[in-house]
Amino acid sequence: AIGVYSSAGNSTIRDINITMNSSSPGYGVYIEGSGAHGAIIVNATLRGQFIGVHVRDANNASIANSTINSNTNGITLNSAINSTVTSNTLISNTLGLNLSNSDHSTVRNINISSSVDGGVVLIQSSSNNGLFNISVGNSGGDGILVTTISTSNFMADSSVFGNGDDGLHCSSSNSLSDTAATCGRCVRVTSAIRVIVRT
Repeated sequence: AIGVYSSAGNSTIRDINITMNSSSPGYGVYIEGSGAHGAIIVNATLRGQFIGVHVRDANNASIANSTINSNTNGITLNSAINSTVTSNTLISNTLGLNLSNSDHSTVRNINISSSVDGGVVLIQSSSNNGLFNISVGNSGGDGILVTTISTSNFMADSSVFGNGDDGLHCSSSNSLSDTAATCGRCVRVTSAIRVIVRT
Protein backbone atom coordinates (compact mmCIF):
# COMPACT_ATOMS: atom_id res chain seq x y z
CA ALA A 1 0.00 0.00 0.00
CA ILE A 2 1.17 3.52 -0.81
CA GLY A 3 -0.48 6.63 0.57
CA VAL A 4 0.90 9.08 -2.02
CA TYR A 5 3.04 8.08 -5.02
CA SER A 6 4.73 10.38 -7.53
CA SER A 7 7.09 9.81 -10.43
CA ALA A 8 6.45 13.29 -11.87
CA GLY A 9 8.81 16.23 -11.67
CA ASN A 10 8.30 19.12 -9.24
CA SER A 11 5.44 17.52 -7.34
CA THR A 12 4.23 19.20 -4.14
CA ILE A 13 2.68 17.02 -1.44
CA ARG A 14 1.34 19.20 1.35
CA ASP A 15 -0.77 18.96 4.52
CA ILE A 16 -1.39 15.21 4.53
CA ASN A 17 -2.11 12.85 7.42
CA ILE A 18 -1.67 9.14 6.68
CA THR A 19 -1.95 6.29 9.16
CA MET A 20 -1.71 2.78 7.73
CA ASN A 21 -0.75 0.40 10.53
CA SER A 22 0.79 -1.75 7.85
CA SER A 23 4.12 -3.48 7.35
CA SER A 24 6.22 -3.98 4.21
CA PRO A 25 5.62 -2.77 1.58
CA GLY A 26 3.48 0.06 3.02
CA TYR A 27 4.72 3.60 2.26
CA GLY A 28 3.31 6.90 3.39
CA VAL A 29 4.90 8.91 0.57
CA TYR A 30 6.91 7.29 -2.23
CA ILE A 31 8.84 9.48 -4.70
CA GLU A 32 10.52 7.44 -7.42
CA GLY A 33 12.43 7.78 -10.67
CA SER A 34 14.73 10.17 -12.46
CA GLY A 35 11.73 12.14 -13.68
CA ALA A 36 10.59 12.83 -10.12
CA HIS A 37 13.16 15.57 -9.48
CA GLY A 38 12.28 18.53 -7.28
CA ALA A 39 9.56 16.87 -5.20
CA ILE A 40 8.43 18.82 -2.11
CA ILE A 41 6.87 17.09 0.89
CA VAL A 42 5.77 19.53 3.58
CA ASN A 43 3.56 19.43 6.67
CA ALA A 44 3.02 15.68 6.50
CA THR A 45 2.01 13.46 9.40
CA LEU A 46 2.89 9.83 8.66
CA ARG A 47 2.38 6.91 11.02
CA GLY A 48 2.41 3.13 10.90
CA GLN A 49 4.07 2.51 7.54
CA PHE A 50 7.04 0.38 6.53
CA ILE A 51 8.65 3.65 5.38
CA GLY A 52 7.14 7.05 6.15
CA VAL A 53 8.87 8.88 3.27
CA HIS A 54 10.88 7.01 0.63
CA VAL A 55 12.73 8.97 -2.06
CA ARG A 56 14.36 6.65 -4.59
CA ASP A 57 16.38 7.51 -7.71
CA ALA A 58 15.04 11.08 -7.57
CA ASN A 59 17.12 14.24 -7.06
CA ASN A 60 16.52 17.61 -5.40
CA ALA A 61 13.74 16.43 -3.10
CA SER A 62 12.70 18.46 -0.06
CA ILE A 63 11.12 16.99 3.08
CA ALA A 64 10.14 19.65 5.61
CA ASN A 65 8.06 20.41 8.70
CA SER A 66 6.75 16.87 9.03
CA THR A 67 6.07 14.48 11.90
CA ILE A 68 6.90 10.85 11.17
CA ASN A 69 6.12 8.34 13.90
CA SER A 70 6.03 4.60 14.53
CA ASN A 71 7.24 3.38 11.14
CA THR A 72 9.89 0.78 10.37
CA ASN A 73 11.96 3.51 8.66
CA GLY A 74 11.00 7.14 9.18
CA ILE A 75 12.72 8.69 6.15
CA THR A 76 14.79 6.81 3.56
CA LEU A 77 16.79 8.48 0.80
CA ASN A 78 17.94 5.82 -1.66
CA SER A 79 20.12 6.99 -4.56
CA ALA A 80 18.78 10.50 -4.03
CA ILE A 81 21.13 13.40 -4.75
CA ASN A 82 20.94 17.02 -3.52
CA SER A 83 18.01 16.45 -1.18
CA THR A 84 17.11 18.61 1.81
CA VAL A 85 15.55 17.28 4.98
CA THR A 86 14.67 20.12 7.35
CA SER A 87 12.67 20.74 10.52
CA ASN A 88 11.21 17.27 10.91
CA THR A 89 10.36 15.25 14.02
CA LEU A 90 10.87 11.48 13.94
CA ILE A 91 9.65 9.53 16.96
CA SER A 92 9.52 5.80 17.76
CA ASN A 93 10.55 4.54 14.34
CA THR A 94 12.70 1.42 14.11
CA LEU A 95 15.24 3.53 12.18
CA GLY A 96 14.83 7.29 12.08
CA LEU A 97 16.66 8.59 9.00
CA ASN A 98 18.51 6.41 6.49
CA LEU A 99 20.68 7.64 3.61
CA SER A 100 21.75 4.93 1.19
CA ASN A 101 23.84 5.78 -1.89
CA SER A 102 22.73 9.37 -1.43
CA ASP A 103 25.16 12.27 -1.85
CA HIS A 104 25.30 16.07 -1.55
CA SER A 105 22.24 16.34 0.67
CA THR A 106 21.56 18.60 3.65
CA VAL A 107 19.86 17.44 6.85
CA ARG A 108 19.07 20.27 9.25
CA ASN A 109 17.01 20.88 12.41
CA ILE A 110 15.89 17.28 12.94
CA ASN A 111 14.64 15.88 16.24
CA ILE A 112 14.85 12.08 16.45
CA SER A 113 13.86 10.19 19.57
CA SER A 114 13.12 6.67 20.77
CA SER A 115 14.19 4.86 17.60
CA VAL A 116 14.30 1.11 18.18
CA ASP A 117 17.60 0.59 16.33
CA GLY A 118 19.31 3.83 15.30
CA GLY A 119 18.67 7.52 14.79
CA VAL A 120 20.62 8.48 11.65
CA VAL A 121 22.44 5.99 9.42
CA LEU A 122 24.58 6.79 6.37
CA ILE A 123 25.36 3.59 4.50
CA GLN A 124 26.45 2.25 1.11
CA SER A 125 28.59 5.14 -0.05
CA SER A 126 26.54 8.13 1.07
CA SER A 127 29.06 10.96 0.83
CA ASN A 128 29.42 14.74 0.86
CA ASN A 129 26.31 15.25 2.99
CA GLY A 130 25.86 17.89 5.68
CA LEU A 131 24.10 17.24 9.00
CA PHE A 132 23.40 20.31 11.13
CA ASN A 133 21.54 20.77 14.41
CA ILE A 134 20.50 17.13 14.69
CA SER A 135 19.21 15.88 18.05
CA VAL A 136 19.14 12.12 18.55
CA GLY A 137 18.04 10.70 21.88
CA ASN A 138 17.14 7.39 23.45
CA SER A 139 17.67 5.19 20.40
CA GLY A 140 18.19 1.49 21.01
CA GLY A 141 21.30 1.42 18.79
CA ASP A 142 23.71 4.13 17.63
CA GLY A 143 22.52 7.72 17.68
CA ILE A 144 24.34 8.58 14.45
CA LEU A 145 26.15 5.90 12.44
CA VAL A 146 28.36 6.62 9.43
CA THR A 147 29.63 3.41 7.88
CA THR A 148 33.00 2.71 6.32
CA ILE A 149 32.36 3.60 2.70
CA SER A 150 30.43 6.82 3.43
CA THR A 151 33.05 9.57 3.35
CA SER A 152 33.46 13.35 3.32
CA ASN A 153 30.31 14.01 5.33
CA PHE A 154 30.18 16.97 7.71
CA MET A 155 28.28 17.01 11.01
CA ALA A 156 27.99 20.08 13.23
CA ASP A 157 26.01 21.65 16.07
CA SER A 158 24.29 18.40 16.98
CA SER A 159 23.59 16.42 20.14
CA VAL A 160 23.28 12.71 20.90
CA PHE A 161 22.14 11.42 24.26
CA GLY A 162 20.83 8.33 26.00
CA ASN A 163 21.40 5.96 23.07
CA GLY A 164 21.89 2.22 23.60
CA ASP A 165 25.15 1.86 21.66
CA ASP A 166 27.45 4.62 20.46
CA GLY A 167 26.12 8.14 20.53
CA LEU A 168 28.15 8.88 17.41
CA HIS A 169 29.84 6.07 15.46
CA CYS A 170 31.95 7.26 12.56
CA SER A 171 33.90 4.65 10.60
CA SER A 172 35.10 6.76 7.69
CA SER A 173 36.87 9.98 6.78
CA ASN A 174 34.30 12.53 7.85
CA SER A 175 34.35 15.82 9.74
CA LEU A 176 32.60 16.32 13.08
CA SER A 177 32.41 19.77 14.62
CA ASP A 178 30.91 21.05 17.89
CA THR A 179 28.78 18.01 18.54
CA ALA A 180 27.66 17.29 22.10
CA ALA A 181 27.54 13.68 23.25
CA THR A 182 26.18 12.44 26.57
CA CYS A 183 25.79 8.68 26.71
CA GLY A 184 27.39 5.51 28.00
CA ARG A 185 29.86 5.21 25.13
CA CYS A 186 29.68 8.59 23.51
CA VAL A 187 31.87 8.60 20.44
CA ARG A 188 33.65 5.92 18.42
CA VAL A 189 35.72 7.27 15.54
CA THR A 190 37.97 4.95 13.58
CA SER A 191 38.90 7.38 10.81
CA ALA A 192 38.02 11.05 10.58
CA ILE A 193 39.43 14.20 9.07
CA ARG A 194 38.54 16.52 11.92
CA VAL A 195 36.88 15.88 15.26
CA ILE A 196 35.67 18.48 17.74
CA VAL A 197 33.31 16.96 20.27
CA ARG A 198 31.83 18.49 23.41
CA THR A 199 30.93 16.03 26.20
